[in-house]
Amino acid sequence: MKECIEKCNCVAGSSDAIPHKCIICDMETVLKVLADATRLKILYSLLESEKCVCDIQADVNMSQSAVSHQLRVLRNNNLVKRIKDSNRAIYTLADDHVKIILEMVYDHVQEN
Repeated sequence: MKECIEKCNCVAGSSDAIPHKCIICDMETVLKVLADATRLKILYSLLESEKCVCDIQADVNMSQSAVSHQLRVLRNNNLVKRIKDSNRAIYTLADDHVKIILEMVYDHVQEN
């Protein structure tokens, strides 16, 4: 939270319904990370099952370096996790919250 206070320019609201400014900043960061078509495709690829980079690469039709870069962004924001498996890294969604977010956004946009 200290890091957020130093870097965050958010203004704390007076309403008890509004989360603390650091929580708002963290939420903003996650939403910005999710606001990328490539990263959304990667997350949807991982909804099916855990996968290595080459499997994700085939699903999203991108270069391995591009997929690896996006996975690093997702991992740094706790949206995916990496499991070392002897010679390769296996990726999976970080937790059920990521799946729920994807499902809720999908359902929301399908309403219209």
